[in-house]
Amino acid sequence: MALTLSGTNGVVGAGFTLDPSGASVTAGIATFSSAEVGSVTLNSSAITVDTPAGTESRVNINEGSTTNSLRLFQNAGESCIQCRSSQPLNIKSQAGAGTTSHLAFWTRNNERLRIAADGKVGIGTTTPSTIVDAIGTVRATSFTATQPEYLRVAHTDASHNQSLTDNVTYTIQFGSEYDDTKDGWTTGAANYYTIQETGYFLITTQAVLTSSAVSSLREWAIGVEQSTDGGSSWSILLVNGGRGGGNDYTDTDTITPSLTLMHYLAATTRIRVRAWCNVDGGTWQVDEDLSDPLSGNVLGSGGVDNQKGTRLFIMRLF
Repeated sequence: MALTLSGTNGVVGAGFTLDPSGASVTAGIATFSSAEVGSVTLNSSAITVDTPAGTESRVNINEGSTTNSLRLFQNAGESCIQCRSSQPLNIKSQAGAGTTSHLAFWTRNNERLRIAADGKVGIGTTTPSTIVDAIGTVRATSFTATQPEYLRVAHTDASHNQSLTDNVTYTIQFGSEYDDTKDGWTTGAANYYTIQETGYFLITTQAVLTSSAVSSLREWAIGVEQSTDGGSSWSILLVNGGRGGGNDYTDTDTITPSLTLMHYLAATTRIRVRAWCNVDGGTWQVDEDLSDPLSGNVLGSGGVDNQKGTRLFIMRLF
């Protein structure tokens, strides 16, 4: 066994006891034994434990009431920190609610993963902005969202969108939501949904547009619009429309245009649906379903109801 003690001007201090047989040295409460280590070097900057080739170099930390230690070891195959007792192994960067330190993991002299002070995890980024923020391609065998962002609303009564003026665009006033997992729906004349989490969204909508007079619905359109400034301005994401015929004498009464789109939307973006009709100077309305403009059994004996007419669906895909 070799024990090297470094100090200032050759003074290493008191408290070192050498076993008469030379098998171990006790320094205060620490014992260095030749049976377990080849050499231990203590100096002002490091404690070094060296063992012969082919053996395992270990540092054990053991509290008196535990039966197994926390072990830091290295052998020819690996370097490892091992908790050998029943207590949990906690890795802490800093304690206290007011701290701002992070915990980072490095390989090949580059940071690969960071846990920020607020618990956000970044992979490939040092500034994670979500619970898990990964830069690059992420692959998984499966993915489960515990609470996906989803909205389903319908036009539910005759007090909305009735006797609308010819050639004027209106916001479709849907009723209360049937499903709204993130509570982002705003009812009333404004009628919009506020995106709660940034991501890619599937949006689909349709509207039963009906002229108040026979053979007067000449042109129509519906569109999905977004606002990124709290409703101050709006822009169209997608629009669908058509004409009843090639001239003023070829008209129709009811049309149900629909549209579907996928779009990347940031949190706080507002989504609404707008409709427009040319009814040759008359009025028009947005019906809740097809039971009013159509007669008889539609699509078999099931008929139609207010669950299958004017609708809006919004779902975050990822």
